[in-house]
Amino acid sequence: MPPIELSLLERDREQAALSAVIGELRSGRPAVVTVTGEPGLGQNDLLRWAAEHAREAGLRVLTAHATPAEHEVRYGVVAQLLAAENRALASRLFLT
Repeated sequence: MPPIELSLLERDREQAALSAVIGELRSGRPAVVTVTGEPGLGQNDLLRWAAEHAREAGLRVLTAHATPAEHEVRYGVVAQLLAAENRALASRLFLT
């Protein structure tokens, strides 16, 4: 039996919604999800769970973390996604 993740207790509804989105992605349909809430309520844990669930489903997962200091950096988060190990994605993300 897998261990219970205490940070995700009472997150069944959110996990079900994210699982449905991951299923849509596996079917080739696009999706956007916004996770909001007060700091300290486990949004990062929920997103880490979703990323792992997506990887287990065979999807490629890219992650980036925006900070307030980057608000003036154009495409700052995109640059994180296109770090050295992900440069091959650049041609598919930007039209020239």
